[in-house]
Amino acid sequence: IVVEQYRALRTNLSYVGLSPEKKVVLITSFMREEGKSFNSLNLASILSQGGARVVVMELDLRKPKISSNLR
Repeated sequence: IVVEQYRALRTNLSYVGLSPEKKVVLITSFMREEGKSFNSLNLASILSQGGARVVVMELDLRKPKISSNLR
């Protein structure tokens, strides 16, 4: 069910104009534990399955989490 929702998000991003010219998606929040890492990794995964080249940048210097989730 969750994967299907991310596929729908990928489709909706193409409708709002995510194209090769506009290719930056920023996921941010003020508070911890709101699912930024989870959403970033899942969105990157589903975009790469659709043929896009994806770079995920981990910018949390205090408590990095994304690289530990990829192991």
